[in-house]
Amino acid sequence: MKMTKPAITRWISAAILVTLLLFAAAKVFETPSPAAASDMVKLEVAPFETEGGWGYKILAGGETYIIQDRIPVLAGKQSFHTKEDAVSVGDLMVKKLMARQSPAITAAELPALHIQH
Repeated sequence: MKMTKPAITRWISAAILVTLLLFAAAKVFETPSPAAASDMVKLEVAPFETEGGWGYKILAGGETYIIQDRIPVLAGKQSFHTKEDAVSVGDLMVKKLMARQSPAITAAELPALHIQH
């Protein structure tokens, strides 16, 4: 049985399409390489007590990266009133770092987090 030129063209096109679909599926389900995973650093917030209340540390890979013993953007040395307040601001800072933004906290962000001062 001899195939016509249009039939051969369809078979070749179908084979190429199946190959491309298999390649795309393999890329979608591909696991990250160990090198890519080693570039990731775990960031976490660790609250601590201060003389006047609470502060927090941002740990990067278990090492202290940032120490914040007072409420940022406020004049003077006002500690956070509660552990939860400190963690809330620390979490926002981690979120900004993960988004590759400046970790600076603004005065407008404090009321949004219900930080009392």
